[in-house]
Amino acid sequence: MFKCCLDQQLDIEMHHIVPQEEGRSDDIENAAPLCPTCHERYDNDPRKRKRIIEARDDWYERVENMYPDNRSFEKSEDISNKLDKLLDNQIAIDDFRSVLKQYSDEAINNMTLGTAVTTALGIANASVSPSPSPFPSPEIDKSD
Repeated sequence: MFKCCLDQQLDIEMHHIVPQEEGRSDDIENAAPLCPTCHERYDNDPRKRKRIIEARDDWYERVENMYPDNRSFEKSEDISNKLDKLLDNQIAIDDFRSVLKQYSDEAINNMTLGTAVTTALGIANASVSPSPSPFPSPEIDKSD
């Protein structure tokens, strides 16, 4: 759901539960999605690792219960792959927009009241205080 497993904020970073410096790998079992505030609050504190693992596992279970057939996760992976191709100039922006629109239409048609409220708040917050994009802007050909 691209939300913090502790407070469900939308702007997330992947947190290494046990730092790589302590010998843990980059695998999914050592990761938890945290917003920047929680990431700073919990970062590298061994006493808080158990809390992060419990919150992550609880959040993943809640999300799985919301989407038991995993179709949304497969779609998210497809969108992520298409985004990579877009950024590598392997597909056109119109192709990406089409995939994104199809995904968003399906998500909107199937959303619950709680999801609708969360989504609306996320959109409202994003439009009030946009953060800079982590992706480079595609080059626009202005010669036409």
